[in-house]
Amino acid sequence: MLVGSGDGKLKRLESSNGSDYVIRHEVQLDGAVTSINRVASVEELLVATNQAKIYRTHQQSLQSSVYCEGALGPMKDVAISANSELYAVASAHLYVYDFCEL
Repeated sequence: MLVGSGDGKLKRLESSNGSDYVIRHEVQLDGAVTSINRVASVEELLVATNQAKIYRTHQQSLQSSVYCEGALGPMKDVAISANSELYAVASAHLYVYDFCEL
């Protein structure tokens, strides 16, 4: 079982009897965990936080790295490429996203 919390901790719990759970792995992320999604066909998770970061996380060890970051403040402009594979967001920083890499 995976549990994400408001303090930014992601935990993997296991139970041998279905009722008593033990923390097997734990990782501290930047910001409260807002979603956990399993990536099909690999043992990887995409974990999002309220600090506009998405982490690639190994499902068993919970080893995590920042996959991408988004804008926290208001957006000033958005541009989308003609083929809709790239888009850019301008806020306090410029973020460019490539849908071909997802």
